[in-house]
Amino acid sequence: MSSKAWSRVVDRLSDEVTRRGGSAILDTDMLTMEPPVDSGEMVRAIRFSDQSGEDQTVTITTGFAFRTAVSLNSEGGPENVYRTVVAILDGYAAEVAEVAADGTWLNVAATIEPPDGRNRRSTQMAPAMRLTGLPVDHEHRRQIDPWPRPS
Repeated sequence: MSSKAWSRVVDRLSDEVTRRGGSAILDTDMLTMEPPVDSGEMVRAIRFSDQSGEDQTVTITTGFAFRTAVSLNSEGGPENVYRTVVAILDGYAAEVAEVAADGTWLNVAATIEPPDGRNRRSTQMAPAMRLTGLPVDHEHRRQIDPWPRPS
């Protein structure tokens, strides 16, 4: 897959961000989406590719610890990247800290729960290997602040 898919994603997301009153800043393989004043949270889409340039993944980050990856090579890859970012902008994303009984953060998960039912959860494993396998006692959830809807 060429960088054409990435270019299409960047163009669509830039248009969406502009319609919502934000700004899109493109750097090499990274699109930073800055929200309008006093609303939403900054979102970044970063393209990674293997040495051949054929296998491409977009990592989407926002908030304190929200991180999820979407393949550009999968069927509907560019559309999946776009839908994931729009779900974040619409306020359907949250950061979830999985916590042990003693209060230790075990894992951090990024969740997307749009009304279409295409829920996703990406878990980043424990920050220290010694914590792997400890039971989760409870979760702390923080909703990502939404951006204004397009006019």
